[in-house]
Amino acid sequence: MTRRIALIDIWKLPLRQQAMKREELRHSARLKELKKIDAQLALLEAEHAAIKEAGYTISGAEIGADALRGGLSFLPTAILKGDNEAFRALVGAGFSLVDRSEGAYRIVTLTKGRLKISMGLTAEALEQLTPEAKPTTEAA
Repeated sequence: MTRRIALIDIWKLPLRQQAMKREELRHSARLKELKKIDAQLALLEAEHAAIKEAGYTISGAEIGADALRGGLSFLPTAILKGDNEAFRALVGAGFSLVDRSEGAYRIVTLTKGRLKISMGLTAEALEQLTPEAKPTTEAA
């Protein structure tokens, strides 16, 4: 087993070794994250065909763990336009809006069964996409 190295120790390494060590750490962290969310990923995989049918193909790179809200964090790669298309596709595939934050950039939470996905949208986009929609539960 390799010894865990502190960031301060990484900075002392030659530049090429720093880059390699940082990538090893990033990769290791991502693998741990994927193991942690495996059950949610399996649920998303089961819904992926319906989401594609509704207009958005999710990439594995767009999905992560939402440590704050639980469930999955969804970061569409086509910023703003992709957010809108992804939100529209999730709703079209039967997901329900259950929570949203306040502010110019909103974090919205959608659910379908036991699957929970959080993503960001501008307040303007959210109002256009859900002119009369209200979350089904209030934020705590």
